[in-house]
Amino acid sequence: MSMRLALELFLGFLLAAVSLAAFAGQLVVIDSTAPNLRPGHIIDDAKPLHLGAGKSVTLIDGNGKVKTLSGPLSAVPGAGAAGDSTLVASLSRLIGGGQAAAGALAVMRGIKPDRRSRDAWSVSLTSSLDLCVPAYGKLSLKNKPSRVPRILSIKVLPDGPEASTDWPAGVNRIGWPEGLAAMDGGRYLARIFHKRNIAGMTGRVKETELIVHLVPAGLPTDAHRAVWMAGHGCAKQAKALLAGLR
Repeated sequence: MSMRLALELFLGFLLAAVSLAAFAGQLVVIDSTAPNLRPGHIIDDAKPLHLGAGKSVTLIDGNGKVKTLSGPLSAVPGAGAAGDSTLVASLSRLIGGGQAAAGALAVMRGIKPDRRSRDAWSVSLTSSLDLCVPAYGKLSLKNKPSRVPRILSIKVLPDGPEASTDWPAGVNRIGWPEGLAAMDGGRYLARIFHKRNIAGMTGRVKETELIVHLVPAGLPTDAHRAVWMAGHGCAKQAKALLAGLR
């Protein structure tokens, strides 16, 4: 083999290796039944992934794309070529409490997807909280159902307008009152009381202070939305959104 041919082959091999490295991506585990893959764990998309029979793993790549793999399997998962490593790292911290290095197991103590509620846009009025409102669609508010009719009143703080809506007996969730816009950064006081309170009768009035954050319409995927929401104090809503990515 001539020196020139050998050099060309070497350069071709080097170029291919550099190209593969440039396009190598990462994926983060959001759900898994495999003992060696925990939620929040980051894996290299170019390395073989091994799953036993009956095991499965759900992954998100740097583009926010979700894929679920089932065993038995021994294959390279393959992520998007131009993924955002920042998104993967943020999801890892959100789900697992910290970025897990590829090939290592970590004890995850952070936020995990909540399987009990997959509705990110239905929020319990249990305590004062930050509230993320979708750019499109509607938000509903939850509270334990009552045997008697109630009223939900929401007032703009400190001295803004107020709107009310009936909360029927036996119903655990209703929509945000019509006629009152949810403004980004706005502070609101939500009050739930029995209708009889209007007539001056005594009874418990539940009050919850809310700070509203409008989720930007330009975020491309639910993974991006979840990271944004967690960064604005809406961790429960964020993990509910991730729990629905299956």
